[in-house]
Amino acid sequence: AENPRSFWTNQYGNLQNPAAHQQTMHEIVKDLGYAPDYLFAATSTCGTLMGCTDYVRLNKLKTKIIAVDAVGSIIFGTPIGTRKIPGHGAG
Repeated sequence: AENPRSFWTNQYGNLQNPAAHQQTMHEIVKDLGYAPDYLFAATSTCGTLMGCTDYVRLNKLKTKIIAVDAVGSIIFGTPIGTRKIPGHGAG
């Protein structure tokens, strides 16, 4: 608010967060030359997971998406604790 040249992406509320990661999955498939069997992605806003999953579904790929959460994150109902990787999981 103090810097007129700044921009807040609001990754938790921005619908373009998952949409941007459809491109991420496209690049993974393009660079590998094939769809991977599995994609492991860290949880947080879950934009990466949702976008990659959307791409897999839209393109009828057989890739399995695996969400990886951090110890101390509350995303899957576990007790809150200190997370050792910033931006991984949710408090």
